[in-house]
Amino acid sequence: MNPETKLTQKITLMIRKEFPSVYYFKESNRWISGLPDLILCAWGIFIGMEIKTSKGKATPLQEYVIKCINNSGGVAGIARNVEDARQMILEAKEKAKNLLDSKS
Repeated sequence: MNPETKLTQKITLMIRKEFPSVYYFKESNRWISGLPDLILCAWGIFIGMEIKTSKGKATPLQEYVIKCINNSGGVAGIARNVEDARQMILEAKEKAKNLLDSKS
């Protein structure tokens, strides 16, 4: 099993344990470039996680997609470890809270 696959398994285990209400989908279509490895919806916020090891580098297309998601109100980035992934989910939670507070 390659290192990115192992990291993805650790991240999905953390999501199931710590954030059971967060929906996630593991993108597995190798014919579509640029899609994040994990696509999540948390509290109505779209999250795109690109899973990379400490030495892995995002392609220009992956960087572009991350930028587009962030500019559209979602949360996206590169998760190099479980804590990076957890922080993206918590950032989405905070965004959702701020959206709700702004409508009150």
